[in-house]
Amino acid sequence: MRVLPTLALVAALAPRAALAESRDEKPVETTIALLTIGPGDPIWTRFGHTALMVIRQRPGEKAYGSKVYNYGAADFGAPGFAWRFFRGTARFFVAMTGTFNQNVNAYAANNRAIYYQKLNLTRDQVRRVVTRLEHDARPENREYVYHHLRAGCATKVRDLLDEATGGEIRRQLGDRIDPHPPRIYGRLGYAGDVWAEIANDLFMGRLHDAPQTKYFALYLPRLLSEYLREVKVRDPEGKKDLVPLAGPVQLLVDRRGPPATYGEGRTLIHLAYLLIVYLGILGVLAVRAGSARPRRAGVWLLSWAVPMGIAGAMMIFGALFSTVIEGRVNELVLSFPATDLALIWVGVRWVRGRPTAGKTLRVYALVRLVMVAGVLLGHAVGVLYQEPRVLVFLALACTLILNLLVRRLPATQTLDEPVSASSTSDDQSLPQPTSSESPS
Repeated sequence: MRVLPTLALVAALAPRAALAESRDEKPVETTIALLTIGPGDPIWTRFGHTALMVIRQRPGEKAYGSKVYNYGAADFGAPGFAWRFFRGTARFFVAMTGTFNQNVNAYAANNRAIYYQKLNLTRDQVRRVVTRLEHDARPENREYVYHHLRAGCATKVRDLLDEATGGEIRRQLGDRIDPHPPRIYGRLGYAGDVWAEIANDLFMGRLHDAPQTKYFALYLPRLLSEYLREVKVRDPEGKKDLVPLAGPVQLLVDRRGPPATYGEGRTLIHLAYLLIVYLGILGVLAVRAGSARPRRAGVWLLSWAVPMGIAGAMMIFGALFSTVIEGRVNELVLSFPATDLALIWVGVRWVRGRPTAGKTLRVYALVRLVMVAGVLLGHAVGVLYQEPRVLVFLALACTLILNLLVRRLPATQTLDEPVSASSTSDDQSLPQPTSSESPS
């Protein structure tokens, strides 16, 4: 790990004139800096963090004061916090988390890098930022309802700086499309954690695939650090006409050891391809066997209905009990409805050797096929666009096999019929010799 020795170097990197005050008849300059904290190993730190630092310094002297304001504080151990987070009602708060050195020690202890960027703000803009930070950190003002895309540590800083600069950030980035939607950034952030990867692709709906502007994409700390350098503002020192709002990135604390490489977070996509192959082969064997081997059909149906039905039920649960719109509007409920859970009972009967497919099941299979075909048509015309699309093809393969299978199975029970009382054995059906006959 490498840590810059003192805050003096940080102050030297900052612009000299920002806000002049008077203390002991010597002017004091105030500088605002953007701190970007790199990702850590725990899943909740994978997307990094953003904070603002206020530095006060007398000309020609070392910085005598620094305060770090953190817009991502929360009582994660509070009773019911996980439930409120799921529902989208968790309350986070703004906190002044100490001096620069105190924050360095805290993040370095968790093996997280810290990057520094000076913000090129005029005296008046610095005053606005400081006033807003002090206002937001007061107990009566500090709480807000967290949202992973609209109200987090980075978006709060984005909105504050946009207000201080008179809307320059939105004006310059609001009509420029970011190269990736939120789902892609989610995969990269959650890569390496299988359940988080699956949840990102399965339970985050179509809004995670909608195109987003670079202004909206500033919910990610690393994009906030990068895109603020594309915003041009008037040079507060008057040396140039325009300068980047955020200066060059300076590494203050280096991560100990190389960062782990987790991949691209495509676990669910790979799993879907494997399921298509597995269920496809097993389904074809079940269709060919028909009622001769009903257990094969039952295993196939349970392999599909159990995981997909549970996933559909969880989507419905999220839509009913969560306020997070990105999770509530989920196109996958059309491909994997919770009603597939009813097929579990059918699969159990088939496994027990009773392969019947009555009218109700045949109608349901046809309706399911029409639903999936409608989803594919919606994708073709652009009405539907949620990814990963391979999940729709998985549903299509399963519904096609289900329709073929129910037509190979009898509508009523034809196996294991009770033996009639008048039935006789093969030996009893042979002619018996009469009493007058004797064997030769």
